[in-house]
Amino acid sequence: LLAALTVLNMLIGVLCEVVSAVAALEYEELQASVVTKKLKTVMDSLDEDGNGDVSRAEFMKILENPDALHALEEVGVDPVGIIDFADFIFDTTEEGKDSLTFKDFMNVVLDLRGSNFATKKDIVDLQKFVVNAMRSLETNLDEPDMSRKKSRISLRCSSSSVMSSVSSRSFRQDG
Repeated sequence: LLAALTVLNMLIGVLCEVVSAVAALEYEELQASVVTKKLKTVMDSLDEDGNGDVSRAEFMKILENPDALHALEEVGVDPVGIIDFADFIFDTTEEGKDSLTFKDFMNVVLDLRGSNFATKKDIVDLQKFVVNAMRSLETNLDEPDMSRKKSRISLRCSSSSVMSSVSSRSFRQDG
């Protein structure tokens, strides 16, 4: 009888844990959906070229909108801190374009929430960003004209802000 009660209590504990995890996941998805709708409304009003993509200029205008800032804060994204990641978000060295689809933009923004854990993918993305920035810097330094070297070096994102962001997250092995 005692063994049966112990097993029953363990099963109840597991069931409560599963229900709690599912509820937290559903709440997070609902929050992300609401913020996506709010930002889509703001983006539609600020979309300069009407293509539905988010360019760097449109991104900066989004961050000037109080409704957008409030929506970002609701989902746990630091609106002031996200400005530091503009170069990372709109990294033009890989694909040659300086805009993202709205869906890709929202995925990047939601990945920058303070409650997220750093994953292996985040570290690999950081490595790619640093390698691309170093290649760009090397290319600019190899140019013979010194005046063009100085004007072309565009390493805008300080490595300290990227590294502080990564170090401020907990590192999780399952990424």
